[in-house]
Amino acid sequence: MFLQVSTVLFDLDDTLLDSFKARLGAIAQCFEHAGIRDITAAEFLRSLRLSGGQLEVAFNQLEAQEGRVLKLLEIYREAYWAKQPGSINLYPGIRNLLQKLHGMGKVLGVVTQKTWSVDASGTWIGAARELKELGILDLFSVGVGFEHVDNYKPDPESVLLAIKELQANP
Repeated sequence: MFLQVSTVLFDLDDTLLDSFKARLGAIAQCFEHAGIRDITAAEFLRSLRLSGGQLEVAFNQLEAQEGRVLKLLEIYREAYWAKQPGSINLYPGIRNLLQKLHGMGKVLGVVTQKTWSVDASGTWIGAARELKELGILDLFSVGVGFEHVDNYKPDPESVLLAIKELQANP
């Protein structure tokens, strides 16, 4: 029996969005602010990508190695969300793919380890803002960010939540 796909969920960073330069710049600012010199932002980000680790966990481990509380995640988030417009882009062909799927009646969603949409001192930040800036937010019926779940990817909680909200058949 052939089952027709009706719902497609996407990861955000390194799948739909090329945000590598923005993340690299934010980590570099973070390390500069904290005086971290033993590892470069590029080395840190590369090791994080290779291990599939969580940014928060990696920052906590780095703080433990440094033997001091640096609030790296907080500094990183401030630097990242203050990024210049145009520092993130859709990968080539993504806009057309999403528009085609949407036009075929497919229900689209995003599941990300980023925040989806939160107020940070009067400014809305998150994946929803990035998708809106790129002109594709309206193509998605659901977005699940880290503020919606207790267990982050690769735990399936965020995917299961998106499926539930969309009333989709897994």
